[in-house]
Amino acid sequence: MSCTNSNTVLGCQNFIDETTVTASVAEGKNNKILSGIANHIEGQGNVINSDNNPTSDASENNHVEGLDNTVGGYQNSVNGANHTVNGFQSSVVGVGNFTTNNRAGQNISGFGGHFLYDASKTFGEDINNYSNQLAGGIVGGSEYPGEGISMVDKTLANGIYPIGQHQAYRNTSDGLSYSVMLKGKEGLKEGTFVTFGDCKHKERLIERACDEKEVVGVITKSSGFIANAGQFPASGRIKYDVFGNPIIKINTDKSEDHYHPVHENIIFPGHQTVLKDGVDRKVPFVPYTEREEYYQVALSGLVVVRAKDVCEIGKKCDVENGFATHGRKYWVVKILDNKHIMILLQ
Repeated sequence: MSCTNSNTVLGCQNFIDETTVTASVAEGKNNKILSGIANHIEGQGNVINSDNNPTSDASENNHVEGLDNTVGGYQNSVNGANHTVNGFQSSVVGVGNFTTNNRAGQNISGFGGHFLYDASKTFGEDINNYSNQLAGGIVGGSEYPGEGISMVDKTLANGIYPIGQHQAYRNTSDGLSYSVMLKGKEGLKEGTFVTFGDCKHKERLIERACDEKEVVGVITKSSGFIANAGQFPASGRIKYDVFGNPIIKINTDKSEDHYHPVHENIIFPGHQTVLKDGVDRKVPFVPYTEREEYYQVALSGLVVVRAKDVCEIGKKCDVENGFATHGRKYWVVKILDNKHIMILLQ
């Protein structure tokens, strides 16, 4: 069923193109809806169109409010000022953020952010769709979108959601374990007790633990939480002080491009992280969770370990050459088979 005379214009100096727009509302001042169906625009100086979208009639079901925003695509919700939003099912708030026209679920907030996406992959292959980012980009149309100093990076797979560098994997029916990513020697197997080896380099590597007095944790792949996951692509490209704090340059000169004008009488200061020199940013960043030389090491919680001897439920076990054996250190919670038990790691 087609709609006729279904657009509504309120306020002053607003415009809806009646030849290409259906069932839309414009209110406020100096707003324009140039194409699409069922769009709602309010505030001042906002525009809904389809100039940067795959099809010319792609602006549908968008809600825009604020100042000087330009929006296209489907089902986007935009609040704030001076955003350029394209694509589908996005939510954008703050000032001066950008989303791309062929990705979906780009939820971004903050200042001057370009949403992180992988232009070399198809829509279905890009795992950055339907993710959250905080100021996740560089002002000024960066060649490397998404290199921000503060962002929630990406969705790795269904049910696996990183939260910054503190990554939540999954909650098992048996409980949770808390892990960190540590670099180790080759060939360490899941369920093995590990410790730090001899210090021959600047960074100590983990290896099989000989006894319970040396244990740091247990190799695992199913922790509830992982710290030090290395999920920020920009983490290796930013200058840090000795304590691991990003070194920030605060721009105070209003003539600099890092100031983002959103209105003739409003100026917002910009903040820029100083990037490392000589880093090839075209080389893909690989998180610690995807590197062969790093292991997920459970520090606490309920963990499955390899057992040398079958221990008894309700009693404790010790460690011998990386395996659980009869002892008095760790509580045995469950016997899985004659080679694996679940313990309470503390």
